[in-house]
Amino acid sequence: MTWLLSLLRSGKDWALAILATIAAAAAAYFFGRRSGSSEATKTAQLQQRAEQAETNAAVAQAAAHNAEVRHAVESETASLPDAPPSSVAAAPAGTAAGRLRDAGWTRD
Repeated sequence: MTWLLSLLRSGKDWALAILATIAAAAAAYFFGRRSGSSEATKTAQLQQRAEQAETNAAVAQAAAHNAEVRHAVESETASLPDAPPSSVAAAPAGTAAGRLRDAGWTRD
């Protein structure tokens, strides 16, 4: 009968050891999962910052290109010769100024 009591006592020790091992494994799992989640969040934030930097660089490059095109157009426009002045009274009949003069200053 004493052997049965010693086995039960030993069984309680084994059960307690198994429960402690399961609790330690569960704690390690949940703490690891939480730290992994924070690492994933940090990685996502870094990736978002990198994408934002790429977008800003593309916008700056497009703005620089647009400024170059605008400067080229303004330079070309400035180099064009000025049109000779024309008075409406001396305009030929086939021109827009002549039609405005002949039709009483109305548009078609």
